[in-house]
Amino acid sequence: MQNARNTVGFQLSDPSPQGVVNISGSNLYLSKFILPILPDLKRAFPKIRIDLTGGDQPLNQRAEAVDLRIRVGNVSTEGARKYKLPPMERILCAHPSLLSPDQNLQDPNCLANLPIILREQENPNWEFLDAKGPVTYQVSDPAMRVNNYELCVAAVQAGFGAAILTKAVVGPDIDAGNIVTLLPDWKISPIPVALIVPLSRLRRPEVKAVTQFITEWFGQNTKA
Repeated sequence: MQNARNTVGFQLSDPSPQGVVNISGSNLYLSKFILPILPDLKRAFPKIRIDLTGGDQPLNQRAEAVDLRIRVGNVSTEGARKYKLPPMERILCAHPSLLSPDQNLQDPNCLANLPIILREQENPNWEFLDAKGPVTYQVSDPAMRVNNYELCVAAVQAGFGAAILTKAVVGPDIDAGNIVTLLPDWKISPIPVALIVPLSRLRRPEVKAVTQFITEWFGQNTKA
């Protein structure tokens, strides 16, 4: 625990902080990774209430009543402190019915023969890497566009197309055989994740406590 406290960079002056702390992030990340740890956080700090603000569009942290925001990808940290959280491993996947028995996907260029699902917030230039080096596949004509992650997952599960998704999210479907991994010999760079806290908010004991709890929890448990 001491290493995590040193990483966060402060000690709690109030052993029993109280107040409301609002955490923003994508619906997916909040529901998959933050909600499961809130019971432990509540036991550690029973006088702190956690409010969640979900959405795939970034919020103006200064204008909104947001104390901590969890951002996926590269983010601006002006006037704020950034704490790295475990990156999210990604895979290319699809419903088994999308592939014909004789279909053999050797490299990313073969994706031209598959319907693709693309999120509006997603870079259409998909980068893959194998032993020979990187290859970029440009998604120029997706079979479906969606505006949030949950719809993308549901569309893949329903067999509408292939998509790049977070392994931790679709892992149970893969284990059950409901979704299959495509191009397993090719790697996709994981997405960085960070907890962003405005410096002014870190002065509040309850924000300090929640920041410390989240960074310690992710530092000691399975990667997201």
